[in-house]
Amino acid sequence: MKLTNSRVTVVKVMVVVMVVVEVESVWRHSSQHYLRLTETSFSVLRHFERVKSGAGLAGLDWWWWWWWWW
Repeated sequence: MKLTNSRVTVVKVMVVVMVVVEVESVWRHSSQHYLRLTETSFSVLRHFERVKSGAGLAGLDWWWWWWWWW
């Protein structure tokens, strides 16, 4: 079966659209993962800043007494 130029063009356009959709999907997923990872990192850093400044020590003391009590 011989393909005409219009059919070849349609196939090329379909392949390009599929590739663009797949790349966009992968990019969106990876950017959401990156944002979640960044948010977790900043949360951990904020916690250590609170502990370093002394504001978070009360929570650590509570955890220690709870652990010791059990």
